[in-house]
Amino acid sequence: MSFDVTRLLIAHDRDSKKRLLGISAGVAVGVSLILLIWGTYNGLLNRELRSAWTQLGPQSALPFYVFSNHLPNQGAAQAELTDSQALASVSSDYYQGRSIERIMIAVPPGYTGSIPGIARIPEPGTYLASPALAALINSVPADQLASRFGTLRGVISDAALASPDSLVVLIGQSPASVSQTSNAKIVTEFTGAIYGGNVNYLTLAIIGAIATLIPVLLLVGIVTGLGVAQRRERFATLRLIGAPPGVVSRIAASETALTSTLGAVAGVIFALLLAPLAAKIPIDGMTFFVSDIVLDPLSVGLVAVVTIVVTTLVAWMRARRVGFGSLGTTQQQHEKPPRAFALIPLILGIVAVLTPAATSKVQGFLHRDDLAIFTGFSRPEFYILGGFVLTTIGLLVAGPYLTFLTSRLAAHQARSAAGVVAFNRIRRLPRAMFRSVSGLVAALFLVTVFATAVTTVYRATALADDAEHLSMSTLISRPLADPTPEQMRVLNDAPGVTHAGLGLFSLETSAGLYFTRTDAQRLGLMTATQGATITTDYVEVNSGIENNEPVAVREAPGVLATELENSILFVATDGTPANVEKARTSVILSDIEMYTSPSTRSELQANDMDTLASSFATLANIGILITALISVVSLAVATIGGVLDRRRIFGLLRLMGMPVRTLRRIIASETALPFVTVFGVCIALGVTVAWAIVTGLSPNRTIDWPDPSFHVVIALSLALAALSIAATLRSAEKHTGISATRYE
Repeated sequence: MSFDVTRLLIAHDRDSKKRLLGISAGVAVGVSLILLIWGTYNGLLNRELRSAWTQLGPQSALPFYVFSNHLPNQGAAQAELTDSQALASVSSDYYQGRSIERIMIAVPPGYTGSIPGIARIPEPGTYLASPALAALINSVPADQLASRFGTLRGVISDAALASPDSLVVLIGQSPASVSQTSNAKIVTEFTGAIYGGNVNYLTLAIIGAIATLIPVLLLVGIVTGLGVAQRRERFATLRLIGAPPGVVSRIAASETALTSTLGAVAGVIFALLLAPLAAKIPIDGMTFFVSDIVLDPLSVGLVAVVTIVVTTLVAWMRARRVGFGSLGTTQQQHEKPPRAFALIPLILGIVAVLTPAATSKVQGFLHRDDLAIFTGFSRPEFYILGGFVLTTIGLLVAGPYLTFLTSRLAAHQARSAAGVVAFNRIRRLPRAMFRSVSGLVAALFLVTVFATAVTTVYRATALADDAEHLSMSTLISRPLADPTPEQMRVLNDAPGVTHAGLGLFSLETSAGLYFTRTDAQRLGLMTATQGATITTDYVEVNSGIENNEPVAVREAPGVLATELENSILFVATDGTPANVEKARTSVILSDIEMYTSPSTRSELQANDMDTLASSFATLANIGILITALISVVSLAVATIGGVLDRRRIFGLLRLMGMPVRTLRRIIASETALPFVTVFGVCIALGVTVAWAIVTGLSPNRTIDWPDPSFHVVIALSLALAALSIAATLRSAEKHTGISATRYE
């Protein structure tokens, strides 16, 4: 019966159809975004699980030097493997700044183990490459990349790769060759942990998902409340003709259930259509397989059903709470004034999220046992997650109370008709008025968190590229043993190499690196003036030049070659991309056994930063985009809904002679006051929470004030919000004219 009555109520009501269409559209957007966000989070987990084999089974692997009691730089060792054991090592390689995951493997003839997603282990001298790497190899000359690996024997299937963009190579080698690498392991099972067991990474992934979901849920909540005054009048009419309260509630529920079902179905379709585009968004520099983004049917159905049930239940409860009288009165009821208790969730959230960071500062370092002593709980990530959620929700819960206090003060000071009407309405309905800007408030807070936290990446990755620093085209590598003069002569004659020199450490002092004067000059470490004034055979250079320290050269008199060892290899190039890669290939193919892969300063820095902080940067940019866009849409929907709900009142005010400009000021004031009330609070909380997250997860890191792009995002969001309000004002003028009021 409820659906039949609902159909009759809206069959010939054009405004009702528009309202229901708006609700369906809002639910569709919400459901599609929820599915895509959940799918992206699952995609992060799935790609970590697929590529976990490259961790070489940390629970089932033993370093080769422990197994053989033989260090890599002590010469060849006999690697006796059983049929279930493999000898493998993982290292990084590079091509024009792009990182290549390089796995060397040696197995016995009767090997019985396997690698997930790889049908056959490559034989010595051959390799398997990921599709993206195979395409890259085919697109460049062999001496720039392909010659490093051997003979291509096939591609690695998608089942063993994190992403379509993954650059992975599995190289078959002899046991003797692999045993000489610095991190060779005896592996019995190729397994690994999600995010390499890094709980901090998982924490950031969850924070990113929660942060982008909150504005989406706010949008769904706002759109389901469209036309509340219109529905209240219809339901009052039903009560007037004798409909029991239960019937009215069921009609409200059935109306919402129908629109939510249509919206949920449309949302599922939109999510499926948008999945290929969402899969192209890179996180950690890698895109997704489309299958990673698309959820399984059970999860899709769960999201759709929960959305329908929750929106229907909310509509039913709202109808029950209205409490229509026997005559169907529809006077708007005042909200119960919010109390100071509304601040409790916010305070608890701030305390929780600050606990790990504060503990690390008090102790000087973060240790789980110390945290347990201070707080009784040994997992700081739980504090950070719980505190972040509580702070975000607490801000939305405390907003109406702060808005109520501000509006009461503003109402006493109001001197214009617009101020009296607007501020007193906010005072009577603080929750409803704050709800209209809740999306913008959440966006401001979350954008501040993201933009501030990401400054730890920008600060750490800022590299100087000038004459005072080591050239960005110079390759750096650490040999397992000091190269012989003959090996250095051959390397200096190799393709792409302008000059190869050694920086050595002294056995007598703990000073910097020592170079021969010739090497220092040809590597570009000395200026022409220094070359003319320094006459010692060796010069001393500060050891931080491979990081980001300026080069400082001074004379080193009395230093003997026999006092120097533990070399670092520096290879200068002419700076062209082709010759840098040729030189890198020459180093890899040389007789010099390397402890680390030859890489430039920028590649070393990228490798160090391509973890926790850079992952946060990607999530931050996505979060900023989603929250800013949704907040503007939410504000526009809420403002239009408020105007339509009060068009009779506004129409009567205009009929009594109120100018249109006064009506505009009322609407603008009702939107501006709740937002201005918490503007400063949002920014202060955002900076505080960002510092707490960064410091709590990585005590050695710190933050800075957001760069100018943050102000651009805030200004753009406010401008879009102003445009949406301006569009709403035009709608208000249209729907409150004399003809509209006469119709009412």
